[in-house]
Amino acid sequence: MARNDFHKVVIGRAELLHFMDFEIADIPAKVDTGAYRSAVHASDIYIDKDGTLNFKILGNHKVCGNLAKTHKTKDYKIVTIANSFGHEEDRYEVKLKVKLGPKIFKATFTLADRSKKIYPILIGRKL
Repeated sequence: MARNDFHKVVIGRAELLHFMDFEIADIPAKVDTGAYRSAVHASDIYIDKDGTLNFKILGNHKVCGNLAKTHKTKDYKIVTIANSFGHEEDRYEVKLKVKLGPKIFKATFTLADRSKKIYPILIGRKL
């Protein structure tokens, strides 16, 4: 057993994720080894005149929309995402404090419309 093996957590095809800053627990997340970045369902996304990004995390999602929380941040960037068909899309990327298994850490998520998906969160390789 290597020294770093003690810090690794084994995850499965689907996991439960906790958003620590929002006190939202047990959100179902799909693990996708083909995806580089992670994504979370968000709605009502807009930028204020002062450059603040506003969004409702999990807003109106059929599985957990009742847990939605509004969030504002100036710590964001715009990234280009390419899907498996090669279609590119610009999305906002934010840092959120999460708990996966026994570990708590900051992770980056793109804000996406996952309203037609069963899982409101997609966990990519970067996480």
